[in-house]
Amino acid sequence: MLQDLLGVINGMNVTWTLCYEMVFYFFVTALFTRGLHRHSGPIAVALAGVALATGTAVGTGILSAELGSTRQLLLIVTPLVLVGLVGVLSGNRVLTGTGALLLAGVGLVLVSLNSRAPAFETWMIFATMFAGTVVYRAQHGQLARVPALLSCGFVLVAGVLVGWLYNRGEALDRTWSSGWKAWSIAYLAAWVLFGVGYLLRGRRFPKVLTWLGAISFSVYLLHIPLLRTVEPLVGVPPQPSSTLGRIVWTAIFLGVVVIVSHLMYRLVEMPMQRLGKRVQKAADRRRPRTTPTTPTPPAAPAEPDAALSGTSRT
Repeated sequence: MLQDLLGVINGMNVTWTLCYEMVFYFFVTALFTRGLHRHSGPIAVALAGVALATGTAVGTGILSAELGSTRQLLLIVTPLVLVGLVGVLSGNRVLTGTGALLLAGVGLVLVSLNSRAPAFETWMIFATMFAGTVVYRAQHGQLARVPALLSCGFVLVAGVLVGWLYNRGEALDRTWSSGWKAWSIAYLAAWVLFGVGYLLRGRRFPKVLTWLGAISFSVYLLHIPLLRTVEPLVGVPPQPSSTLGRIVWTAIFLGVVVIVSHLMYRLVEMPMQRLGKRVQKAADRRRPRTTPTTPTPPAAPAEPDAALSGTSRT
């Protein structure tokens, strides 16, 4: 789950994004152990500020280049991550905090000095993730609306601006985009789409949309491998020259992606989720969670349904 930050080739090229997701969990775990997790707004703004200030000034793959091989970096990072995970899962308060800080430290070093992506992309990924926690806290009354809007607005503007400032020249080879407009417009469009979904969160969605949401992680994982598989079978590339040919090709590809993704969701994702729940229940039975003996303040509102919040894939 850290392969893209260690110079290891991705088994499936789209899974590079999961590395940043994993490091985000490292950061959040450390923040929780230190009681800092509620400071979502300042964290999101600070990360966006780092993206704006850093741009492309910091190189990529620095640690791998300095050590001379990916293997040496793996031999250093792997035991550190394992020790950190053991600490987090130990059940001991001190060890949990120490392990979380170790994982967050490893993640911070890797994303700062060995990311494949340019610095402005790396830090905007984390700024956007933490902006999501700002939205959650504002929605549940843990953060005032005005600071939340200002924080998210700054992250949004920063994301569009870094594309214009930095997504040029050699950076295009690392962001896999065709120019700054492609970056900035896509980033803005993603926020607009999320905003529309947020405003409609109280409405019932058509079943076909909730079904597409359920299989979306399988679509994410499979669309590139399937593209490479389907293309030769239908004589592509080159792309069909006629408009009708492009429509037919697109329909064939989307049909294959949706069907195969549905099968993967039913045959792989759901069974593994059920297995994970059984393992968790077994672990809870072997080591029941202790109940605090001192009165505690009212708990924060429960997390939103995983299927609605888009976190079920993790």
